[in-house]
Amino acid sequence: MQERDYQKYDYIEIIVKKENTEQVINDYHDFLWQEISIKEDAKYSDILHVEFCRAHDIANKDRLQLLQVYYEFALNERANSFEKKHHKSNAGIFNLAFFATVILVGLWWLIFYIRTLPIFIGGILLTAIVVFFIVFFATKLKKFYNLESERFKIFDLERQKRIDTILAEARLLTLSNDGGEVC
Repeated sequence: MQERDYQKYDYIEIIVKKENTEQVINDYHDFLWQEISIKEDAKYSDILHVEFCRAHDIANKDRLQLLQVYYEFALNERANSFEKKHHKSNAGIFNLAFFATVILVGLWWLIFYIRTLPIFIGGILLTAIVVFFIVFFATKLKKFYNLESERFKIFDLERQKRIDTILAEARLLTLSNDGGEVC
């Protein structure tokens, strides 16, 4: 490994998912970073470690660093929202399935062990009512799931617009920079 010159260059390492690596590297070029190495994570096969460097003395460095913080925050916020995209509707689906199963098993247990005609007819009627409510709530949950998808699309577009705005400003700030010498 080459000796690092911390007087002339700044260095950073980022951790990124493999499928996003090319885009993130291109985005970091807008902040005048040059990649110097890409390594796979020792534990996770879908993660890469990317090392960058850039000249220490560049014009508009403070603003570029602030824009980079905004960019990283927007990326992280976007990734976190993607993970939580259907958090509430998935919980509702799980709860509906659990309680429906418990109620239906309880009803059928009641019908099976108490073998009288009124219990049998009542059990069948209650089962029909429970199935009706399961279908009713399942359709409501599907609508809620779709609503969450739409909200996520809007949020994701807003986040992407914010990222694009940040990168556009960074490009404007770096037009006068030649990027310095290669690290």
